Formats: sequence, C-alpha cells, structure tokens
Amino acid sequence: MAVCNGVVILLASFTLVTGTRTNVAEGKPVWMSSHFDGNHLASRAVDGVTSANDDGSIAHTAIGQSSAWWKVDLQTLVQSAQVILYFRTDYKKRRNGVHLYTSWTNSSDPKEGNLCHTVTGRPDGTNIDDVLNVTCPGTWRYLTVYTDTDNDGYGPILDFAEVQVGICTAGMYGPDCTRNCSSRHCKVFSSTCDHITGTCPAGGCQDGWMGVDCTIACGSGTYGANCAGNCSSRHCKMSSTACNHISGACSGDGCQAGYKGTDCTTVCAYGTYGANCAENCSSRHCKTSSTACGHIRGACSDDGCVDGWMGIDCTRVCASGTYGANCTGNCSSRHCKMSSTSCDHIRGACPNGECEDGWMGTDCTTALLNCPGGRYGPGCKEVCSSRNCKTPSPMCDVTGACTDGCREGWQNADCRIPCPGGTYGSNCSKSCDSRQCKTAPTTCYHESGTCPTGCREGWIGVDCTQRCKPGTYGPDCSRCGYCDVTCNVEDGRCPGECLDGFTGDRCDVDVRDSVVKIGVIGGAIGMAIGMVVMLLLVVGLIMCLLKRGRLKWISSNGPEPKEGRKKGYIEEIPAHTPTPGSENPDYTELNDVSREREEKSPYDVIQNQEYENNII
Repeated sequence: MAVCNGVVILLASFTLVTGTRTNVAEGKPVWMSSHFDGNHLASRAVDGVTSANDDGSIAHTAIGQSSAWWKVDLQTLVQSAQVILYFRTDYKKRRNGVHLYTSWTNSSDPKEGNLCHTVTGRPDGTNIDDVLNVTCPGTWRYLTVYTDTDNDGYGPILDFAEVQVGICTAGMYGPDCTRNCSSRHCKVFSSTCDHITGTCPAGGCQDGWMGVDCTIACGSGTYGANCAGNCSSRHCKMSSTACNHISGACSGDGCQAGYKGTDCTTVCAYGTYGANCAENCSSRHCKTSSTACGHIRGACSDDGCVDGWMGIDCTRVCASGTYGANCTGNCSSRHCKMSSTSCDHIRGACPNGECEDGWMGTDCTTALLNCPGGRYGPGCKEVCSSRNCKTPSPMCDVTGACTDGCREGWQNADCRIPCPGGTYGSNCSKSCDSRQCKTAPTTCYHESGTCPTGCREGWIGVDCTQRCKPGTYGPDCSRCGYCDVTCNVEDGRCPGECLDGFTGDRCDVDVRDSVVKIGVIGGAIGMAIGMVVMLLLVVGLIMCLLKRGRLKWISSNGPEPKEGRKKGYIEEIPAHTPTPGSENPDYTELNDVSREREEKSPYDVIQNQEYENNII
C-alpha cells in the first residue's frame, strides 16, 4: 500500500518498468464535471505523475456538487484493459463510492456504457487501498470515473493523483502480459496479437494444437488439425491408441495397404492401390482390364488373371516351372521333343514348337487321336512312307513309330533322324572314330560307315571293323605262307622258318612241285632207255636162240606166246582240289599239299593253335 511518496512511486515504476504493459491514457484528452480551482485540472490525472501525498498534483472537482465525474478519451479501442487509479494519500475520505464506467462513445451521460467497478469501504476510506487496480472487460475507448457519494459533508467530490489504462506491449498478451504472440501455434504466424486473448488470426491453429491462442497441445489419443484426428482411427500397420499430437505419424512400419500419408488416413487416389498406394490398377494382368480397382488389394474381377500371372491383383509371374491359366501348367509335364523343367510362364511353349510324336499344341499337351491314312505326327503333317524303318510301310499309327526298329544309320521312334555326327550303323551305336580306315576322318556316312579309301592292313569289311583272322595278312586278309609261326599281318613275311618243301620271304613257293616233275621226267627217260635196252637184249637173245635151234619160230597166225610181264607203274600226285567248307574267298586252304597225309603237318598245328588263342 502506497502510504508515502516512495511507495507509490515504486508501484508506478514497477508497472511501467516491467515493459509488459503500455499506458495508453497518459497525455490523452480529459474532461471533468467541475474544477476546484485553476491548479487542480482534469489533466493532472494523466500527466504521468503518480505522487499523491498532497493536493498539489491531483485532479479535484468543486465542492457542494450533487455528483462529480472525470473522463478520458484513449483515442483507441482497448479490450479488457487494465485500469490503475492512484488515490490521494493525505486525505482518504473521498474513496468510498467511486464508480468506473467504460464506453465506445463520448456521451453527456457520465454513466453511459458499462459499469466496470465500484469502490466500497468505510466512509473515511481507511480500509480502501491507495491504488485501485482492476481490469475492465469488453472493448471500449472512453473511461469515466464517477461518484455521487458524500463521505465528508462537502458533497460528492473526486480528488485523485493519476489514472492509467494499461494494455500489453506489442507482441505480448494475457492477464499478466507474460505470453508472447510469437510463441503461439497459429497457422498464420504473427508476432503481434490481441493483448488479452492472443487469439490467432483466421486459419486457426497448426496441427496438434488447440485453444483460442493455439497454445494447448492435443489431448492424449488425439492429433492434427483442431485435434480432430483419433490415434485409434489411423490405418497403421502397427496400431496404437497413442500417437504424435501434431502429425499422428505411424511408426516405421508405415501404412496398411490402400492408405497413405503420414498418419495413414488418406485413401489411395483413383487408379492406385496397395502398400503406399504404389501399385497402378492399369498395370495389373486381369482378364478384364480396368483403370480403377479396390484401393486396398486391387483385386481383379471374378474371371481372374490372364495366362502366366497369379495373385489377387494378378501382378505376380507364375513360379518357376509353372505356366498358363492360374499357373496350373507344369513345364515338366509337357511332351516337348526337348524336355525342360522351365518354360515360358505364359504359354509354356516348347522349344522350336516341336512336340513328341502323338502330341500337339503350343505346349504339346494335347494328345493326337487319329490321323488320315498314311500320315502321322503333330498336325498329321508327316508321311508314313518317309520313315526309315527296317520294314518300310506306307501305313503307321499316330506316333509314326517303326515297330521293328530303324534301318542302320537312323534313330528316333519314326526313324527320321540320321545318326548324329561321328556315329553310324544300327541304333547309331558305332563310332566313326573306331573304324580302321586308311584315312581316319571323325565323321562318316551315317548308315554304313564306309571307308572311302579302304582299310588299314589287317582289317576288312565295308567299315573296316573286322580284324583279319590269324594266319592272314594284308588289306585283303590273304593266306600266310607255310611258316612255322604266324606271318607278319601287314606284308605276310615269315619271321620264322619255312616248312619243308616251301621257300621264299613268305614261304609261299612250293619247291615240291619241281622235285616231282624232275622225278617223273627222269623216270620216263629212264624207263624209255630201259625199254630200249631191254628190247635190244630181247632181240639179241631171240636171235641167239634161233641160231642155236633152241627157239622155234611160230608163224604169225599161231597163238601168241604167253609171257608173264609185270608192267611198271608210277603213281601221279593228284591235282589240288579245294578243301570242303572253305568257300570264303578271303581265305586260302592250308592243307593242299598235306592232303595225302593222314596226320596234320606241323604248320597246320601251329596255325590252328594260333587261331584258337586269338579268337576275334
């Protein structure tokens, strides 16, 4: 309470020095109902001097009046402004019954407007504070101090030192002007505001805040604009009843499919769907295409997906090894000529479009039932007579399979595929590399494997795969000579000794023919000489006997004299005849010379043993 000069000045200084309020009444136009004298004018109450220990600096109305009033024009509208009235401290009897009125207009009626406050207390004023501090609500411009109370017998009189009307300084607001306009959470930022309420301008509060001045955070479980968002109503993958009061942001797991936004409450835009609304309805592989779809799953209509795709939204390619409608086709179950566990996920097409016999279709899963006579295969395009069966036939079943197998050099069920390079013969089982040709190409004619330049020594046959039998040599498997061991297979030379009666490098010169011929000729000559000699002896003997009379002559008509004479005989060597059972022209019978012997010659024993030990 300001009971002395120092105290009152301290109160006034405190109010102004804090800098939280501005006195808008100081120096403004004032009026008063009457004047005590020329020194106590109405302007004394707005001169900024709050000293009130005497009547030298106060406003004072005349005595003996029926009422008294004092008025100030603030020249600006104020709202709920603070009014401070400094009473005279050396005389307190005129405090009781003082009224404060506020108004928009300057009326001749001092009580026009709103009654803000009435000072009440003892008539002597001893229980009334030296300084009146009240807040006058509403919006007003004029402040009137009024009394019609006579407390001391001199009639209603006003005498006070100073009137201050305080409003918050720019940028501050609130009952104590302690709140800063810049600290509010208005959508439209402003560093100034209503000094009483701090109300945000049009646009309201930022998300997560509420209240007139947007300084109250949203309550638990709410968020966003005007705190209208409900944490439990979001579409987060991880639901929660609590959330950030400003954004309501979902955790790091993000939104459920079909929703987007920080708080996962925004439905996917038209034509999009799924997680983070990243999928496009037009990119699905539905049988019935559409630019619109369910915002959550993007499900295709009841007719499902086009071939090769699966899933509710038909965006997943068939798994490896499957294909076709609903991915039910199995790549391993097709009847392709070239089998594979993987295939085109849409149609399951076979490589080169080739099916096994008896099957047709892009994926070779449609069985062929019948073909017209003489035809077979996929689409019945193949001709039965074009096959290379062992037994040719103009008719066949739908597969074209040869019942008795293929001719040499051909393979597959219908015997239409030549043996692969480097093979030939029956079932393509022979290798061109295994032939004994003079020249050894790695490829050959797929049917016979013929060696065009002939065979190496010691081999025969069209394909030079038959080894010559022991006892033969050369490219034609000629018979070895009469050697005591097997001859050289290349040139027939005898590495050992020739058998008796034979000579030469190959022991093939038969010297026995010369001996026989010489014996025969010599025998013939000797016989002829003997016969001549014998004839001469006989003639001489006869002549001698005739002379001696011991021999009679018998006429020619008589009987022939009988003489027993043993004729001479020379046995001839029979001519060579082929041994029965040796019709093979590639071989020569070994036993020509030894035929007349009952036992086998040493050569025959050698050759037969060699043959038995080297069976091809």
